[in-house]
Amino acid sequence: MPLTNTGAVPGPLDAGMPKTNMAFAGELGGLAASLWEDLMDTIVVEPLAKGWAVRTDAVENPMVFRTGRAAEDTARALAFKLAQAGKLVRLRLKLRNSSTEARFVCLPPLEPQAPPNLVSLPDVRQPEIETA
Repeated sequence: MPLTNTGAVPGPLDAGMPKTNMAFAGELGGLAASLWEDLMDTIVVEPLAKGWAVRTDAVENPMVFRTGRAAEDTARALAFKLAQAGKLVRLRLKLRNSSTEARFVCLPPLEPQAPPNLVSLPDVRQPEIETA
């Protein structure tokens, strides 16, 4: 029986026409990425006009700090506490000029007594190709 789009997953085949296995697999991949994003709590450190804010899904109001260091330390501590509680946490640190951003994922510990794992995410931009 061919797979058809029922409208549950938007795609180019909304008229109910049969999907190919590749199109269906592509939509499942996007769906899996979306579910992965939904499982993660996000903590963002960003500049304000005077000071720094820590925003998170876990707290409705932002936390405001005078220095970026205090905001970053608080964001990391919160990420570690959420990870220790078993949550996946995405940590984003924005600079005042917004030209660069550090990104981390804080993973729950593998063993109960171990600390959470903070993993730096590489820059996703394509490197320039050198010409000879």
